Amino acid sequence: MLQTRTSIEFIYGMAIAFFYLRLPSFIRQLRFLPVAGLGLSLVALVLLWMAPPVSAYSGTRFITAGVPAGFLILGLLLIEVSGKLPVSKILFYFGGISYSLYLVHLLIVKWMVEALPSGFTSDAPFVTLGLITGVSMIVAIAFHHVCERPVMHYSKHLSMRNRDVVIFPH
Repeated sequence: MLQTRTSIEFIYGMAIAFFYLRLPSFIRQLRFLPVAGLGLSLVALVLLWMAPPVSAYSGTRFITAGVPAGFLILGLLLIEVSGKLPVSKILFYFGGISYSLYLVHLLIVKWMVEALPSGFTSDAPFVTLGLITGVSMIVAIAFHHVCERPVMHYSKHLSMRNRDVVIFPH
């Protein structure tokens, strides 16, 4: 059941990306776009704040967390597409390592929750969150530079070398 909900959230994210990538140029230049994006983001934050806590296995997670999170992303994309946001090099870098972070974070969370004393994780949840976030970022940065970038470079080299290869002849 969790895979189904996760798939729905993945498809939801793909729909947002599809919308963002195919946004007509005249819409990108509308003056109200940053205001609409800010409004949608604020509505999403209020919905997330008002939502009852749900577990990853809850049947209502998509409605109480997934939809508002999607609204938040869509709202921030509307602000970004308007060109009214300054470009941050550090945020651009974090965007580059995001796939590595996605790959390693669950392993780090599992390892750290098991490694830390149980009383510590419940008594100091924000410290635990900070530790897990920091360790996850460090491991993701290392993984990005040691594994992901070399593999991407190698695959780009292979695809350039084999671009004239016909896999499915007519």
